[in-house]
Amino acid sequence: MASRPSKRGNGYATSAVAAMVEAAVLDPSVDALTAETAVQNLASQAVLERNGFARASTRIDVEDGEVIGWARRLT
Repeated sequence: MASRPSKRGNGYATSAVAAMVEAAVLDPSVDALTAETAVQNLASQAVLERNGFARASTRIDVEDGEVIGWARRLT
């Protein structure tokens, strides 16, 4: 699902990921978070970087092509 241009750049995705990270930090059973983005999805990569994720890997997905794996340790 594509976002509408008027909703881009307002920090909604960054805030949503921050809320998920905050919830995960409060759960003692979670010690790390992972995510994947398409190589060409620079906006999503920036959202993850702003929330403390680091590039961890790359792989080829049959549907999306090359994707970047991201990780963030919570402990």
